[in-house]
Amino acid sequence: PLNERLALQRAEYVKQRLLAERKDLATIISTKGYGSSEALVATGKGDIRLGPATSVERVDLATGMGDIQVRDAQVQEIDVGTGMGGIDFLDCKLGDVSGSSGMGKVRFKRTEYERSDVSSGWGGVQGD
Repeated sequence: PLNERLALQRAEYVKQRLLAERKDLATIISTKGYGSSEALVATGKGDIRLGPATSVERVDLATGMGDIQVRDAQVQEIDVGTGMGGIDFLDCKLGDVSGSSGMGKVRFKRTEYERSDVSSGWGGVQGD
C-alpha cells in the first residue's frame, strides 16, 4: 500500500543521511517501511497522545518525563514506558499491553485488553 511505500522512502532517506556521516554503519543498517501497521513514538520530555486511532498492529511509545495517553484506540500489541509520567488507557480495545512507569500511575478506564504486563514503581496500577 501507499503508506508502506512512503514509509520505506522515508527510511531510505534517513539511512542515506546516516551513511553520509558514518559509512561504517553500512553493514548494520537495514530499512523497512511499516506504514500505518506499526508506529514508534519516542520523546525525552514531552507528553505523548495516541488516538483516536483506527486499527493498528503494533505501537511503541516512550518518554522520559512526560505522560502517555492512549484514547479510543484499537491496538493489537502496545508497549509503553515513561520514567516519571503517568500512563492512561481510556476507552481502548487492546491485545497485548506491556510497559512501565517509574513514578507515575498507570490507569485503565473503560479499556478491554487480552493480556497486560504493566507495572509502576511508585504510582500503582488502577483499573475499572
